[in-house]
Amino acid sequence: MGGVRRYTAETSHVSVTLIQTGVGIQNALTACGEVLGASQWDLAISSGFAGALIPSCIGALVLPHTVALKSFDTAERVGLSSFPCSVEYHRIVSQVVEVIQPSLVSGVLVTVPWIVWSVSEKRAIAETFQASALDMESAGIAERATEQKIPFLVIRTVSDLKDENLPEEFNLFLSQSTWVRGAWRIISQPAHWAKLFRLRQQMKVASRHLTSFFDTFFLYLGQQDHDSSHRR
Repeated sequence: MGGVRRYTAETSHVSVTLIQTGVGIQNALTACGEVLGASQWDLAISSGFAGALIPSCIGALVLPHTVALKSFDTAERVGLSSFPCSVEYHRIVSQVVEVIQPSLVSGVLVTVPWIVWSVSEKRAIAETFQASALDMESAGIAERATEQKIPFLVIRTVSDLKDENLPEEFNLFLSQSTWVRGAWRIISQPAHWAKLFRLRQQMKVASRHLTSFFDTFFLYLGQQDHDSSHRR
């Protein structure tokens, strides 16, 4: 669709198309610019993993009411823009949350253009934006959805915690020119191996929780549509 690979699943009442934007806001802007303008959509969802900026647990559901975009200039301390999530669909998700009662992270999610690896930087971003979570794509998806007048939501799960340092070398993987250097640094420092294994295990937990939530969410949407068609 628009040059972007997609996976589409359909039931009698719900059709869901999944695309992989790639890492970072620029990839999200490009992919969603093609896809969201290529068809008509009821809802755009930014999904995947997020980092917690408040006390939380691995696999907690991240359901913000606002997405803020942090400046690409690391000296700036203000967001370039912010995007509200759909109140209507947020209410529907909240009804599902009441049923399954997951651990929940709400509030503001900040999209940043790099991997925030240190606890000190996580704290600074949390204080600047009064934010509860961060990622690298949601503001790009929100911007394209807003341009197309499509309701927008973030539904993610926590893969790393507020007091957890990640390997600084992760940012080297964001560029093809530094990818090999990043891989060598990781391989050559055994102290990072335990961190990578821990993060892999945390991502597997976060993935299971996210899948479980969407199983319930899409069933609920289908039931709501079925009930409303009968009322009509």
